[in-house]
Amino acid sequence: MSPSLWAVLMLSDLSMLEKFVIEAEKSPYLMKFCEHACTAIPLVWKQKEPIPRQGSQSTSSKSSGANRKEALADKARERDGKRCVIRKLIEAVQVAHIYPWCLISERRTNVNRTFPPFWEMLRYFWSPEKIDVWHQHIFTNPDRPSTSYDSISNMICLSADLHQSWTNGRFALRPLEYNADKTELKFQLFHQPAPRHSLDDRIPLCTTPGSSRGLSAVCADNQEVYFHILIENNGQLEKVHSGQEFLIKTLDPVGLPLPSKELLEMAWILARVVNMSGAGGEEDIEGFSSESGYDIGMTAESSDHSEWDNDTTRITSAGPSPIKTRDTATETTNASEQPTLTNEI
Repeated sequence: MSPSLWAVLMLSDLSMLEKFVIEAEKSPYLMKFCEHACTAIPLVWKQKEPIPRQGSQSTSSKSSGANRKEALADKARERDGKRCVIRKLIEAVQVAHIYPWCLISERRTNVNRTFPPFWEMLRYFWSPEKIDVWHQHIFTNPDRPSTSYDSISNMICLSADLHQSWTNGRFALRPLEYNADKTELKFQLFHQPAPRHSLDDRIPLCTTPGSSRGLSAVCADNQEVYFHILIENNGQLEKVHSGQEFLIKTLDPVGLPLPSKELLEMAWILARVVNMSGAGGEEDIEGFSSESGYDIGMTAESSDHSEWDNDTTRITSAGPSPIKTRDTATETTNASEQPTLTNEI
């Protein structure tokens, strides 16, 4: 079957998988339909959608939306101290959306005519209770239940290269729990092993997903490292290992709320779909656009950059910064010093 359907089935809720099997046995055509339709799930989550027709949106609408988005992003920066929540550095930080901006924006495209609506596809594979929880955290206005709304709870500050790598499924973030007054949220980072297939391949249904256990880097088949994350700890550079915990804090849980745990749980699942399907390695498709440019970038010197100024599609470095990585010989890779991995992808 297609890797996209395989990935979705591997990560679907068991109750929904049982229903899907029953329906697929009744109608083999359902499998073929879902094979094609499921390809949309990782591509949309990776923020790829058809480019809108020129002039399909007014200049005033763009300006209004951009102004509101910049105001929300300023609050997200304030909450996160203008620092990457993983590296804790201020260099090349961007405000990344958890739930993709391309699904929030009101840009008119033919995206809903080319494959089933995104949320309808999710309902095939995840329980109504889970979908409803995710849904209510992005469709927040009871008077307009079909309209999605952005908020700082849907934003998180990441270094530009980590932002792009998260979008491409190089790693996944698993939220843990808030503290009692919701001023702190812990999350774990899991490296995702590189799949041996592409989005257009065919793979056996019984293919075993790669394990993230003990990973400190993502390697190609020849064991060449092409992605890892370095963080500074007491003047030393250390590799981030799968399962390592991080903490996001806020001084104002009402005015500057933490990222939504529910949306992070949604992203935790769908970032793995992106990786396991092979969509993370997809180059830009003709007629499609990478939506990474919609997320707002900033540098240590200024936060007044346009949301269109930061193109991270060619970023390959995953180090803290050129200054911080001058001497990589000092990095510490002793796995025994890392937190014990208790949850495996």
